[in-house]
Amino acid sequence: MENPRELLLEDVRCFHGEQRGSLRPITLLVGENSTGKTTFLGCYGVLQQVFSAADIDDRLDFNEEPFSMGSFRDLVRARRGPGGRIDAFKLGLTLEPSRGSRRPPYRLTATFREQGSQPIVSSLRYEFGDDAFLELQRSLDGTVLAIPGRAVETPFPFGRAMLILEFLMTPSEDRKQLPGLYSTLQPVADYLGDLFPGKGAAGVPRRGWTIDKWRPQLPRLVPVAPLRSKPKRTYDPIRETASPEGAHVPMMMMRLDLTDESHWTALHDGLVAFGEGSGLFSDVNVKNR
Repeated sequence: MENPRELLLEDVRCFHGEQRGSLRPITLLVGENSTGKTTFLGCYGVLQQVFSAADIDDRLDFNEEPFSMGSFRDLVRARRGPGGRIDAFKLGLTLEPSRGSRRPPYRLTATFREQGSQPIVSSLRYEFGDDAFLELQRSLDGTVLAIPGRAVETPFPFGRAMLILEFLMTPSEDRKQLPGLYSTLQPVADYLGDLFPGKGAAGVPRRGWTIDKWRPQLPRLVPVAPLRSKPKRTYDPIRETASPEGAHVPMMMMRLDLTDESHWTALHDGLVAFGEGSGLFSDVNVKNR
């Protein structure tokens, strides 16, 4: 699993131009209302969607609970005055391979444009230092692969762009079984081979990118809304969908109490420690009727 070290946001909602935020195992977001905290979290969640789906276009949703960020025009930063409107925004990550790996850090950036009223990924760009890169661009007839000084058109649908990358990772002899694609993509494979010389099975030298997976395995984002709902005397366990008001929290606590004793005990003890330390309460219990 790669370690995300930096989240990039460019011209999305309140983020003017390119802005970067550091990421660590524990990352705290602090700020007043409407300063971009929800956008920051929601955009990280969208990048998780992009790289977890078999088809990039399948699950892209900027309005997945508990985030609601609207349509493309709600997402892209509004520009006032000369210069016209902005027609794209970018989200990206600087990724550091796991400890012990000899793979270099790299940056991955997705550009989003409008289709209908919704955003779609129009390009993915991998950057390996100042001048080395590979970019996949959506085209009318497929996907364009761009490297320094060269662009190659392929018939692959952009939504299945990861298949192109997996094809590039296969040994040269396997690629020769598809002669049309082999000749088209060989310059790109050679470029990556020169960047990252590696070894194949059983230590046999071959040219190829040593980063095993083109889709980064990102740590999962689990959003938990703040508890703002008014307390009730009793709760009906209808649903547990996270909401900004926190109305789902009693149902979540009941489920943990019934199905996951160790998790509930840890949560209970943490809440009690907070309650006693703050002087607000001394115990928390879930009663089922």
